[in-house]
Amino acid sequence: MLAGPKAAAGAMPPSKLKYDPSTDPNFTYKLTISGSNWELWVIPKKPGFGGFYVAPGMMQDTYYNSKGAASNKDRKLTGSSVNGDIFFEG
Repeated sequence: MLAGPKAAAGAMPPSKLKYDPSTDPNFTYKLTISGSNWELWVIPKKPGFGGFYVAPGMMQDTYYNSKGAASNKDRKLTGSSVNGDIFFEG
């Protein structure tokens, strides 16, 4: 994800992560991939931060726990947005 996939000669390179998740001082990230499904945990390292869980499947439901690590038993989010830098080209 950091290096990004390679583009064919002359093609525009796809987006890739701008920041290395392993250096995040606030969260630990765990990604598992099984076939065409994936699931993601964003686990806070410090008190006061909430955690997120993205469930596998077509809808990829997202859950939030304000007190720590999240699971599919926590509050299901009905919308989401991104604010700030996540990806960049090249």
